[in-house]
Amino acid sequence: STFWMDQTEVSQSAYKSYADTKGLPYPWTRTVEVCNSGPPAMDQHPVQCINYSEAAAYCAYLGKRLPSEEEWEFAAVGSSRNEYPWGPTPDSSKACYGFGAPCVIGIKGQTFQGAVVMPGFVDLVGNVREWTTSDFCPAGVSGCTPGNGMVATRGGSWADNTAAAVSCHSRTGNAQNELHDNLGFRCAKNY
Repeated sequence: STFWMDQTEVSQSAYKSYADTKGLPYPWTRTVEVCNSGPPAMDQHPVQCINYSEAAAYCAYLGKRLPSEEEWEFAAVGSSRNEYPWGPTPDSSKACYGFGAPCVIGIKGQTFQGAVVMPGFVDLVGNVREWTTSDFCPAGVSGCTPGNGMVATRGGSWADNTAAAVSCHSRTGNAQNELHDNLGFRCAKNY
């Protein structure tokens, strides 16, 4: 099916506007992990410390949804099957990873994918891992069943120290109630 995915991860300033409208607490006030300090200093950083339900609710509020794992990967590489949105080899100048904290959204530039004609996405790999709607079962693990409460997250993050961890094909999973300082999201919509 045809879909559209947001060009960027959800920023702290965008989430603050939503939280203000809905009367919700700000995620950066949580003491679970060291989250960004929040607006105004971190306005253009990705929002983090958001669990799956909170991310899904934000997207629904905008008439959108979280992308599936397959949609996320298609947006990242199209039909090229490259390891990275920009091509087959890693390039630390194009992704925020191996740092001590998240980067400003888009500071590494747009990561155009060769086979797909769309506006360039930013931070599909690196910065924060992104929630999807897909169940997660690790490869090679027997007895894992879909619907086990684990959700696939994609893209790697600022906290990953290797290029392989931010490959478009790298997968991780998180429990739906988890929130981390290296986990955020972007929204998608059917067309």
